[in-house]
Amino acid sequence: MAQVLAVLGDVRHSFSYVGKFNHDFGRITGIAATSKGNILLCDYDKKNLILVDALENYLTKLNVDIEPYDVAITSQNIGYITQPKSRSVLQIDPDRMVELFKATCNCLSTTVFCVSVIPTTGKDFSRKNPCYLGVKIKGFSYAFAVNYDKMHIYVIGQGSNNIHRLEKWSIAFKRQYGWKQDLKVLDIPLDSHHAIKEPVAVCFNQDCSKLYIVNEWGKSVLVFNVI
Repeated sequence: MAQVLAVLGDVRHSFSYVGKFNHDFGRITGIAATSKGNILLCDYDKKNLILVDALENYLTKLNVDIEPYDVAITSQNIGYITQPKSRSVLQIDPDRMVELFKATCNCLSTTVFCVSVIPTTGKDFSRKNPCYLGVKIKGFSYAFAVNYDKMHIYVIGQGSNNIHRLEKWSIAFKRQYGWKQDLKVLDIPLDSHHAIKEPVAVCFNQDCSKLYIVNEWGKSVLVFNVI
Protein backbone atom coordinates (compact mmCIF):
# COMPACT_ATOMS: atom_id res chain seq x y z
CA MET A 1 0.00 0.00 0.00
CA ALA A 2 1.25 3.48 -0.81
CA GLN A 3 0.97 5.98 2.02
CA VAL A 4 0.79 9.58 0.86
CA LEU A 5 1.08 12.77 2.88
CA ALA A 6 -1.32 15.51 1.86
CA VAL A 7 -0.96 19.24 2.22
CA LEU A 8 -3.70 21.28 3.87
CA GLY A 9 -6.84 21.32 1.72
CA ASP A 10 -5.38 18.84 -0.77
CA VAL A 11 -6.83 15.31 -0.81
CA ARG A 12 -4.41 12.76 -2.22
CA HIS A 13 -5.59 9.19 -2.48
CA SER A 14 -3.57 6.12 -1.53
CA PHE A 15 -3.64 2.80 -3.35
CA SER A 16 -3.99 -0.79 -2.16
CA TYR A 17 -2.73 -3.60 -4.41
CA VAL A 18 -5.42 -6.06 -5.54
CA GLY A 19 -3.68 -8.20 -8.15
CA LYS A 20 -2.90 -8.40 -11.86
CA PHE A 21 -4.37 -10.03 -14.95
CA ASN A 22 -3.20 -11.18 -18.38
CA HIS A 23 -5.55 -12.53 -21.03
CA ASP A 24 -2.88 -13.86 -23.39
CA PHE A 25 -1.78 -10.33 -24.26
CA GLY A 26 0.65 -9.59 -27.04
CA ARG A 27 1.61 -6.05 -25.96
CA ILE A 28 -0.92 -3.71 -24.38
CA THR A 29 -0.23 -0.05 -25.16
CA GLY A 30 -3.50 1.69 -24.23
CA ILE A 31 -6.25 1.34 -21.63
CA ALA A 32 -9.50 3.20 -20.82
CA ALA A 33 -12.73 2.72 -18.87
CA THR A 34 -16.19 2.65 -20.48
CA SER A 35 -19.33 4.25 -19.03
CA LYS A 36 -20.66 0.79 -18.15
CA GLY A 37 -17.67 0.03 -15.96
CA ASN A 38 -15.80 -2.19 -18.41
CA ILE A 39 -12.13 -1.78 -19.33
CA LEU A 40 -10.94 -1.51 -22.93
CA LEU A 41 -7.37 -2.43 -23.87
CA CYS A 42 -5.33 -1.93 -27.06
CA ASP A 43 -3.21 -4.96 -27.97
CA TYR A 44 -0.70 -3.50 -30.41
CA ASP A 45 1.08 -6.72 -31.38
CA LYS A 46 -2.10 -8.75 -31.96
CA LYS A 47 -3.99 -5.92 -33.71
CA ASN A 48 -7.09 -6.14 -31.54
CA LEU A 49 -9.09 -4.39 -28.84
CA ILE A 50 -9.90 -6.38 -25.70
CA LEU A 51 -12.89 -5.73 -23.43
CA VAL A 52 -12.90 -6.95 -19.82
CA ASP A 53 -15.53 -6.42 -17.13
CA ALA A 54 -15.21 -4.72 -13.74
CA LEU A 55 -13.85 -7.96 -12.25
CA GLU A 56 -11.20 -8.18 -15.00
CA ASN A 57 -12.97 -11.12 -16.70
CA TYR A 58 -12.52 -11.37 -20.47
CA LEU A 59 -15.66 -10.38 -22.42
CA THR A 60 -14.80 -10.03 -26.10
CA LYS A 61 -12.34 -8.60 -28.60
CA LEU A 62 -12.46 -6.59 -31.81
CA ASN A 63 -9.87 -7.19 -34.52
CA VAL A 64 -8.68 -4.07 -36.36
CA ASP A 65 -6.76 -3.66 -39.61
CA ILE A 66 -3.86 -1.60 -38.23
CA GLU A 67 -2.04 -1.83 -34.89
CA PRO A 68 -3.98 0.14 -32.20
CA TYR A 69 -1.78 2.25 -29.93
CA ASP A 70 -3.82 4.32 -27.48
CA VAL A 71 -7.48 4.66 -26.48
CA ALA A 72 -9.64 7.28 -24.79
CA ILE A 73 -13.37 7.19 -24.06
CA THR A 74 -15.47 10.34 -23.77
CA SER A 75 -18.30 10.99 -21.30
CA GLN A 76 -20.68 10.14 -24.16
CA ASN A 77 -19.08 6.66 -24.20
CA ILE A 78 -17.44 7.09 -27.59
CA GLY A 79 -14.03 5.46 -27.92
CA TYR A 80 -11.15 6.92 -29.92
CA ILE A 81 -8.34 4.56 -30.96
CA THR A 82 -5.08 5.85 -32.42
CA GLN A 83 -3.34 3.89 -35.19
CA PRO A 84 0.10 5.49 -35.70
CA LYS A 85 1.19 3.32 -38.62
CA SER A 86 -1.66 4.62 -40.78
CA ARG A 87 -1.86 8.12 -39.18
CA SER A 88 -5.48 7.28 -38.33
CA VAL A 89 -7.99 7.59 -35.50
CA LEU A 90 -10.72 4.98 -35.18
CA GLN A 91 -14.04 5.83 -33.49
CA ILE A 92 -15.89 2.93 -31.81
CA ASP A 93 -18.72 2.05 -29.46
CA PRO A 94 -16.59 0.49 -26.69
CA ASP A 95 -19.24 -1.61 -24.94
CA ARG A 96 -20.76 -2.97 -28.16
CA MET A 97 -17.28 -3.23 -29.73
CA VAL A 98 -18.48 -1.80 -33.04
CA GLU A 99 -16.51 0.47 -35.38
CA LEU A 100 -18.26 3.79 -36.08
CA PHE A 101 -15.88 5.95 -38.11
CA LYS A 102 -12.26 6.29 -39.17
CA ALA A 103 -10.29 9.44 -39.98
CA THR A 104 -6.81 9.64 -41.49
CA CYS A 105 -4.27 12.47 -41.51
CA ASN A 106 -2.86 13.16 -44.98
CA CYS A 107 0.33 14.84 -43.72
CA LEU A 108 3.12 12.29 -44.18
CA SER A 109 5.32 13.92 -41.51
CA THR A 110 2.65 13.58 -38.79
CA THR A 111 1.85 10.48 -36.74
CA VAL A 112 -1.01 10.20 -34.25
CA PHE A 113 0.17 8.63 -30.98
CA CYS A 114 -1.74 9.35 -27.77
CA VAL A 115 -5.30 10.43 -27.15
CA SER A 116 -6.89 11.92 -24.00
CA VAL A 117 -10.27 13.18 -22.89
CA ILE A 118 -11.22 15.78 -20.30
CA PRO A 119 -14.38 16.39 -18.24
CA THR A 120 -16.81 18.43 -20.34
CA THR A 121 -17.88 20.85 -17.63
CA GLY A 122 -17.53 23.83 -19.93
CA LYS A 123 -15.68 25.79 -17.23
CA ASP A 124 -12.13 25.28 -18.42
CA PHE A 125 -12.36 23.83 -21.91
CA SER A 126 -14.88 24.05 -24.71
CA ARG A 127 -17.47 21.29 -24.99
CA LYS A 128 -16.64 21.19 -28.68
CA ASN A 129 -13.30 19.55 -27.89
CA PRO A 130 -13.92 16.49 -25.68
CA CYS A 131 -10.96 14.59 -27.12
CA TYR A 132 -7.33 15.66 -27.63
CA LEU A 133 -4.69 13.90 -29.72
CA GLY A 134 -0.96 13.79 -29.07
CA VAL A 135 0.85 13.78 -32.39
CA LYS A 136 4.44 13.39 -33.49
CA ILE A 137 5.41 16.00 -36.06
CA LYS A 138 8.79 15.93 -37.74
CA GLY A 139 11.20 17.96 -35.62
CA PHE A 140 9.10 17.86 -32.44
CA SER A 141 8.67 15.46 -29.53
CA TYR A 142 5.33 13.78 -28.86
CA ALA A 143 3.33 13.50 -25.66
CA PHE A 144 2.64 10.24 -23.83
CA ALA A 145 -0.36 8.95 -21.92
CA VAL A 146 -1.71 10.54 -18.74
CA ASN A 147 -4.85 10.05 -16.67
CA TYR A 148 -6.66 11.77 -13.81
CA ASP A 149 -8.88 10.91 -10.83
CA LYS A 150 -11.22 13.95 -10.91
CA MET A 151 -8.54 15.94 -9.05
CA HIS A 152 -4.94 15.19 -10.02
CA ILE A 153 -3.10 14.16 -13.15
CA TYR A 154 -1.15 10.89 -13.12
CA VAL A 155 1.80 10.33 -15.45
CA ILE A 156 3.74 7.11 -16.00
CA GLY A 157 7.52 7.04 -15.72
CA GLN A 158 8.65 4.26 -18.02
CA GLY A 159 12.33 4.67 -17.26
CA SER A 160 11.94 5.27 -13.53
CA ASN A 161 9.20 2.69 -12.79
CA ASN A 162 7.26 5.45 -11.04
CA ILE A 163 3.73 6.80 -11.21
CA HIS A 164 3.89 10.58 -10.81
CA ARG A 165 1.04 12.61 -9.34
CA LEU A 166 0.77 16.17 -10.66
CA GLU A 167 -1.32 19.18 -9.72
CA LYS A 168 -5.01 19.40 -10.49
CA TRP A 169 -5.82 19.09 -14.19
CA SER A 170 -7.67 22.43 -14.10
CA ILE A 171 -4.33 24.20 -13.57
CA ALA A 172 -3.37 23.93 -17.21
CA PHE A 173 -2.56 26.79 -19.55
CA LYS A 174 -3.99 30.11 -20.70
CA ARG A 175 -3.35 30.50 -24.39
CA GLN A 176 -5.10 33.85 -24.62
CA TYR A 177 -2.40 35.45 -22.46
CA GLY A 178 0.45 33.84 -24.34
CA TRP A 179 1.85 31.88 -21.39
CA LYS A 180 1.55 28.46 -19.87
CA GLN A 181 2.17 27.02 -16.42
CA ASP A 182 4.12 23.80 -15.97
CA LEU A 183 2.26 21.37 -13.76
CA LYS A 184 4.03 20.64 -10.49
CA VAL A 185 4.85 17.06 -9.47
CA LEU A 186 3.29 16.58 -6.03
CA ASP A 187 4.56 13.11 -5.19
CA ILE A 188 5.17 9.55 -6.39
CA PRO A 189 2.34 7.42 -4.93
CA LEU A 190 3.46 4.19 -6.64
CA ASP A 191 6.89 2.88 -7.63
CA SER A 192 8.91 -0.32 -8.01
CA HIS A 193 8.15 -1.27 -4.38
CA HIS A 194 4.52 -1.70 -5.47
CA ALA A 195 5.36 -4.05 -8.38
CA ILE A 196 5.58 -1.20 -10.92
CA LYS A 197 7.95 -2.32 -13.67
CA GLU A 198 8.16 -0.74 -17.12
CA PRO A 199 4.68 0.85 -16.95
CA VAL A 200 3.07 1.77 -20.25
CA ALA A 201 -0.35 3.28 -19.50
CA VAL A 202 -2.60 4.17 -16.57
CA CYS A 203 -6.37 4.37 -16.18
CA PHE A 204 -9.01 4.83 -13.47
CA ASN A 205 -12.36 3.05 -13.71
CA GLN A 206 -15.57 5.02 -14.15
CA ASP A 207 -16.07 5.99 -10.49
CA CYS A 208 -12.33 6.24 -9.72
CA SER A 209 -12.50 3.42 -7.17
CA LYS A 210 -9.86 1.37 -9.02
CA LEU A 211 -6.58 2.18 -10.71
CA TYR A 212 -5.27 0.06 -13.60
CA ILE A 213 -1.63 0.18 -14.69
CA VAL A 214 -0.39 -1.54 -17.84
CA ASN A 215 2.84 -3.11 -16.61
CA GLU A 216 5.91 -5.02 -17.82
CA TRP A 217 5.95 -3.21 -21.16
CA GLY A 218 2.38 -4.28 -21.89
CA LYS A 219 2.46 -7.90 -20.75
CA SER A 220 0.12 -7.54 -17.74
CA VAL A 221 -2.23 -5.11 -15.99
CA LEU A 222 -1.95 -4.27 -12.28
CA VAL A 223 -5.10 -3.46 -10.29
CA PHE A 224 -5.19 -1.19 -7.22
CA ASN A 225 -8.08 -0.11 -5.01
CA VAL A 226 -8.27 3.65 -4.44
CA ILE A 227 -8.51 4.43 -0.71
